[in-house]
Amino acid sequence: MSETPTGTLGVIALTSNAMALIAPGAFLWVTYGIQAASEDASGNSTAKDMWPGVVFALIVAFSTALPYSVLARFYPEAGNAGAYYFTDVAFRKCHKEGLRKYSRVTKLITGWSAHLFYWVYPGVMTAFAATLLDWLIELGAGEGKVHGVVTALFAFVFAAAVAAIGVKGVSGSTLTSIIINVVQLSMLVFFGILNLHFRNANPLDVGTARVPSGADVGSGKPSEWLFPNVGEILYPHSGGGLLFQASIAILILVGFDSATSMGAAAKNPKRDIPRAVLASLFIQGCIAYLFEYFAANAAMSTLFPVRDGMTGFEAAGADMAPIGTLAEQVGDAVLGDGAGAPFKIIMAITVLMAVFGSTLAAMVTAVSFSASLAQDHELPKMFGDEHSKWGTPWKGFIVAFCVSGLLGAVGAVGGTVFLTAVTLASNIGTFALYTMVCIAAIAAFWGPEDCPR
Repeated sequence: MSETPTGTLGVIALTSNAMALIAPGAFLWVTYGIQAASEDASGNSTAKDMWPGVVFALIVAFSTALPYSVLARFYPEAGNAGAYYFTDVAFRKCHKEGLRKYSRVTKLITGWSAHLFYWVYPGVMTAFAATLLDWLIELGAGEGKVHGVVTALFAFVFAAAVAAIGVKGVSGSTLTSIIINVVQLSMLVFFGILNLHFRNANPLDVGTARVPSGADVGSGKPSEWLFPNVGEILYPHSGGGLLFQASIAILILVGFDSATSMGAAAKNPKRDIPRAVLASLFIQGCIAYLFEYFAANAAMSTLFPVRDGMTGFEAAGADMAPIGTLAEQVGDAVLGDGAGAPFKIIMAITVLMAVFGSTLAAMVTAVSFSASLAQDHELPKMFGDEHSKWGTPWKGFIVAFCVSGLLGAVGAVGGTVFLTAVTLASNIGTFALYTMVCIAAIAAFWGPEDCPR
């Protein structure tokens, strides 16, 4: 690895790439229904612990982001290898001789854990994108269902578009990430402000208006806010509920580490990569996620459209796109009758853009990891072959397109069971990767006396 910085990206560009992978614009839409439907072991709803669950998950995420930022400062010469290089050097230079022999083992565990996460994750997001495209088409058509072959084609086209931008290098992917971040954050702020105005103005007369007659529980009774006092959003309602919600929320915060795989593109990797790791998590987690979850929960009431006899959080949990349904309800009430449906569609398009940005950031990181392993003779040489014009490992992007397209097509067509299994595999890779990085950080502090601290 070269110790001389040759890249062009500063801290803002590095942060923007990592922010695109965390993608609050995508994950609020994708996971809110899961969080609303979450129950503890006794079958009690944990939905009211959603916001504190995100806070708890943020604490856990920062406990991993800090080791990443420290290792990036210790080893700025890592280039695009990131965590793979960190664990190798941390153990190889450790002054505890008994640990040095584990250098190759630990770097391989780290490298393949990263592969399990970053190579599967784009496929999961491609499946979400294809499913969202189906939903948009069905919404526009008014009736009928998109054929599975068309859904599979959506997945491959989406994956091809992502790979085409990725192969053009950091300039193309960074510009795309910046644009997508601006769009998704602008929409989230606008949606959050609408929700808070909806709560404050109460145009639906929550508290006076009656629960719709189709509801199994509370039908005909006065409606109510799910959080009568907005302060109740902020604190835990049960320890079990907090843990259940945090276990879901941690999955929407991963991706900050992708900045450590852009060392070769950074102007000053020792200074800027640690900052990008922490800044991306702070902006997307502490600001975007906490604001949007607070605003969305503040707008939830028992007037949320009835679904399968349920309302409130139960109806949200059964809804394919509860944030879209909430956007339509709030849009009609605040922007004017009939404005909700187009607002929902516009918001869904920005979600699709956020999914694209997240997939792009993950695919670029996946291919970078593979190129690093190829340079280390742990993968076939083809994964490190660079494009004559763009200087990127183009063959790796072709493989990534095929893998993402296939996983996305099968995930979108195969349904929830297969998609859940693929997501679980990606999550296992995530936690294994983060565990190895924390261990490497400990080993790094056992390094030689001249180790930079």
